[in-house]
Amino acid sequence: MPDLMLPPDLLGWIAALLMVATFSCRRPQPMRSLAVATNLAFIGYGLAASLPPVLALHLVLLPVNLWRWFELRLAPH
Repeated sequence: MPDLMLPPDLLGWIAALLMVATFSCRRPQPMRSLAVATNLAFIGYGLAASLPPVLALHLVLLPVNLWRWFELRLAPH
């Protein structure tokens, strides 16, 4: 069975690119969805590279971004 794990550095670069994409968004809905993806990628990176501060930060930010994304989805358009 092939190893599906990404090398930590590659995962870190993917997370960084997602962060840039998040800050490039003008509309809140795609920004929050990208922020959630960014948090998940950085959590994976923090675990894979044994980086407790990165892991802790994104474990805190993930529920914040999920909550705000949920609020946006409930808001009348």
